[in-house]
Amino acid sequence: MKESGKLRVDFGDVFIPSDLKVPKLQVLPEFSRLAHGLRSGNISILDSKTIYIPNLHYDGGGPDAYFWVGNGTEPSHFGIKVPNEVGSSAPLRGYQGEDIEIVLPGNLTVYDINWLAVWCVEYRHNFGHVLIPKDLDVPPALGQTKITVNQNEFVNPPT
Repeated sequence: MKESGKLRVDFGDVFIPSDLKVPKLQVLPEFSRLAHGLRSGNISILDSKTIYIPNLHYDGGGPDAYFWVGNGTEPSHFGIKVPNEVGSSAPLRGYQGEDIEIVLPGNLTVYDINWLAVWCVEYRHNFGHVLIPKDLDVPPALGQTKITVNQNEFVNPPT
């Protein structure tokens, strides 16, 4: 089709339903307050791997305490250690109202867990936790949507 002396080409179209629900961050309750002054603001799931914890308070008194995730109705020693906000797997330090983000390790996503806790491994003690609902609709984490290509497909042909 010709329009004003210019060629116009339609390469297709995409239908977007009016009731489309775009994945977005989900706000959860704050940590339960069980021990060592642990408390926070409402925790947010930013994407499938990133958890935002605002106004985090913890006295640092647990000798072997970590961010800890797992399955089941409540935290237990059957969990997985989550690195702190700087990527360290050292026991947690004290926090005085800090806003932090933690990232789930490896291929683990929020869809694989039922809770996030501050847990003392040595004493098997839960300092506080929040439950992660199963019906989350959060965006994928950056890097979770990679398309892999066979490198051999892009070899220059012989001349």
